Amino acid sequence: MQHRGLHSAMRRSKPWDNMAANEEFPVDVGTVLELSCFNGYELRGDDKMTCSKDKSLAYADKPQCVACEPGFYMSNSTDMAMINCTLCEGNAISLEGAQNCTDCDPELEANVEKTRCVTKANLPIVWIIIAVISILINLIILIIVVLKYIRRKNKSKVAVDSEQKTELKTGFPKNPKNHQMNQ
Repeated sequence: MQHRGLHSAMRRSKPWDNMAANEEFPVDVGTVLELSCFNGYELRGDDKMTCSKDKSLAYADKPQCVACEPGFYMSNSTDMAMINCTLCEGNAISLEGAQNCTDCDPELEANVEKTRCVTKANLPIVWIIIAVISILINLIILIIVVLKYIRRKNKSKVAVDSEQKTELKTGFPKNPKNHQMNQ
């Protein structure tokens, strides 16, 4: 993916950042300074400026160093008014001002922004493990519910059996309220 022009893939430096001159300050009035940018940055505007008085500098088009943002690299530009910033591809990353991308180590992978190498996340295995754990938890809950149901059923059956045995032995029901008297 290639981006052309001065937009979000390109970053402008603050005035005079990432810039070098052929002379060190202070300089005499009338001195012409030849400008250049640090590696990874391109000069936009005038490549020369003149010390006019005190701390004033004269130029027609304000010089500024520009570079591609992290995750992009500066590809060859035939149009000097534009900067070509190309997104790093595959398992590669870049820092601000990069002129090429750097591959991540094989055990690492580039993040989505193409700015850092990160530990590989083996998502299919993670999702399988989560699914298996979820199924096991649901099975345990189901077993608990079934066991509670069976226990209740057995308790009520034992209570009915107990009443019937008492009635057989004595001839009277264990709970007289539930027994209708024949008179």
